[in-house]
Amino acid sequence: MNFIDFKLQDAATICTDALQSRGFQVKKCNGHIEFLQSSSKNDLVEAVAIINKLAVPCVVKGQNSIEILVNKLPLSFYSKVAKFGGQPYCIPFAMQQTNWRYFHNHRFDVRLDALKLEYNMAAFVKAANLAGIRVVSGCNGHYKNSPRFQVIGEYYGAWFEMIQQLFMHELSLNYQWEVLYQGNTKAEIRAVGNDWDMDRIHQDTLKMAERLQQHAKEIRAIKEQIFVKQATEPKQFVINKQYKQLVQWMMQQYEKKVAFNF
Repeated sequence: MNFIDFKLQDAATICTDALQSRGFQVKKCNGHIEFLQSSSKNDLVEAVAIINKLAVPCVVKGQNSIEILVNKLPLSFYSKVAKFGGQPYCIPFAMQQTNWRYFHNHRFDVRLDALKLEYNMAAFVKAANLAGIRVVSGCNGHYKNSPRFQVIGEYYGAWFEMIQQLFMHELSLNYQWEVLYQGNTKAEIRAVGNDWDMDRIHQDTLKMAERLQQHAKEIRAIKEQIFVKQATEPKQFVINKQYKQLVQWMMQQYEKKVAFNF
């Protein structure tokens, strides 16, 4: 947000944009900041704590919204909220979540607290889970390593590769983000490069998060339509570590059952 845009926006709009950048799933509604159903139980409480810490008066309205009690905010507010630090936590992961039945049956996934995620990774993690893609953590690499997101299992990794092809192929990103089938959760989305800039990483993750959130309902519907519980092909691809073939198989199911219906 540039200086001119900031000066023209009211406090509720600026606060909404800042919270969204930090990974909170909110929208401005009738002058209030409303937390979406995809928010965790702690998100509203922790957002209020951040706003109070920055000495901006606000009040909770009902169970899922807050009202900012000033009309304008200082220029530093947006950056301080958008880059507010995360907290360590244990990754919610069980091995059975990597199997085909779990992948097939689940539409929505985990609702992680925004503040349990690094500031420039949180929006993507939250949006991915809203779209039914089980992403459980994100690490920005701390200038030393490749930024990455942990994805639960090979099926979700391949599914994200397909979603990239369908919904993100034209996004202008600073880095290339690819799926690698490795690590404790068996898949991760990793940025390719060696010149790590935290702001550029944040720009990328926000762009991808916005696209996922925009198409979340459609992505969940596609998944529900194109896969059957007893499918044997994807299991065999995973056993043989044929991940590109798994992505191709998923795309074929999409083309057969969804694309031709439009």
